[in-house]
Amino acid sequence: MTDDQFSQQDLDLSKKLHFYIMSGVFGALGSLNSLYQELRLGGGVFRAKKMDPEIEGRTTLELIGYVAAVLTILLDNWPAKPANLDAIRTILEATLFDAQEKESNPRPQYLQYLIKRGDKESLHLEDPVRDDLPEAYKSLIDNLENDMVLISVHGALATRIIAFWPVFDPNNMNVIGKFSQTFQDINTKIETGLKKLLNETFPTKS
Repeated sequence: MTDDQFSQQDLDLSKKLHFYIMSGVFGALGSLNSLYQELRLGGGVFRAKKMDPEIEGRTTLELIGYVAAVLTILLDNWPAKPANLDAIRTILEATLFDAQEKESNPRPQYLQYLIKRGDKESLHLEDPVRDDLPEAYKSLIDNLENDMVLISVHGALATRIIAFWPVFDPNNMNVIGKFSQTFQDINTKIETGLKKLLNETFPTKS
């Protein structure tokens, strides 16, 4: 892939989205590092230890895959979807994934989060009542289904990260509460921030 395959607008928009993805990733990583230390998952008697490089690296890959997937899902269903969406996505995926070494390439994580898009198909059961609904109602249902897919992706972030973080007591409600709140805050900030970015970049008609 070379830059001359795309317009300057394609390159500029992709760069803007790439910058926001990485800003969101580093903000979320800071929150998770604080949680990691607060829960003393890395040990430490007098001073809590930060994540070791391996865990921080894996956590970063998960966050890049997660934020990129949320953006992809939002873009796919954005009311003012840009005509050059395919070009923007090609550039964005190339800079996020293809430019990385194999061991630091978050594409596998990204694809795992995108599997959640298939959950929408399971919601789309053949329903003659639905088929007869006015288009405005069908649009409402589509929006609800999209929200459910995003909820599933948000939940997958915590599930996938907890799988390789050090074990903590699942019966300690104080710990579980802090863990849950941190991930909820991350989910909200990422989705809200991306929606604001898209609304500014590809404004919907009022």
